[in-house]
Amino acid sequence: MKNKKYIWLFAIFFIALYIINIKLAFPIKFTSNVIQSNDTLSITDIDFSNNKVYLCVNFKEIFVSSDYGDSWSILNFPFSRENNYSISQLEIYEKIILGYHMDGTLLISTDAGKCWMIDSFFKDLKIANNNDVEKNIWINNVRIINNTIYVCTNKGLYHKNHKNNCWETYPLLPAVNLFDIQFINNVYYFLSETGLFLYSKIDKKFDEISTFRIYDGKSLYSLLVNNNILYVSADSGVFCSTNSGIKWSNITKNLNIPEAEFDDVLILFSFKNKIYIKSVNGLYIYNDISEFWDKIYFKRLLENYREYWSISSSGEYLFLGTQNGDIYFSTDGLNFTPIKIYLK
Repeated sequence: MKNKKYIWLFAIFFIALYIINIKLAFPIKFTSNVIQSNDTLSITDIDFSNNKVYLCVNFKEIFVSSDYGDSWSILNFPFSRENNYSISQLEIYEKIILGYHMDGTLLISTDAGKCWMIDSFFKDLKIANNNDVEKNIWINNVRIINNTIYVCTNKGLYHKNHKNNCWETYPLLPAVNLFDIQFINNVYYFLSETGLFLYSKIDKKFDEISTFRIYDGKSLYSLLVNNNILYVSADSGVFCSTNSGIKWSNITKNLNIPEAEFDDVLILFSFKNKIYIKSVNGLYIYNDISEFWDKIYFKRLLENYREYWSISSSGEYLFLGTQNGDIYFSTDGLNFTPIKIYLK
């Protein structure tokens, strides 16, 4: 009888070990109370803060890793697409986490994701305007600068302190389609569809950089300030200025600019003082010596590959993600290692 008891115990042990190995063999697709086993992860944004990597997943969840992608857990996030709250982008600063979507959704946590609140200001504006296309407001970008939340919309800039409930418009800026705001060396840079603006906190001076404009319906996409050099991407190429926007140089060179849709915009970013740009054609790094763009190639994890990238850098680490679940990790910005997602 004792021998039979031990045989059953060994059988149960080996069955459990077999199940664990099966789960480890298929880490990308998994079954939980959040994502079904037949779902593929869609990573729409990556952010890095306080030595943690955050993923915006499937428009409804936030994954977080505190070991640079070796393991992941699902952040407490009591919203889903079913209750009309979809998020596609993240903005994180210290303990403040913002999840937002262009439709006006803005969800805020001030305690690193333990508790959340819904800020309905922008969605309420849509309701007040009866969803009139001409009057509708949508969110292009969100930034947290000096504990102030800035929201770039198609109707101008809104801002408030994260402890304040009242949103205010920015009186110095016209109510134009605003794409981004950057704050470098006490200077605010505002990127809009009508051009580039800057405001100096020291001089209390607001200027519109009049030498760089959109012509023939061309669009500006992204703004980067690196080592006091301004970079702007547009339909017509990539431009840089070393004298605060007085004169611009076209550095597009060999970069292939496709006919871009909304999600196919050219996004500029920097890593270890190197300039990168992401497009539907892939990821490129600017070569200072040749003044040409070199394409970076990746070992792909999945066959259904789409070259839409979400990007985040901690200063020492660079993370890239795709909408079909691929994640890449790099310490030099040239060589990338694929990461597989294992939930804790």
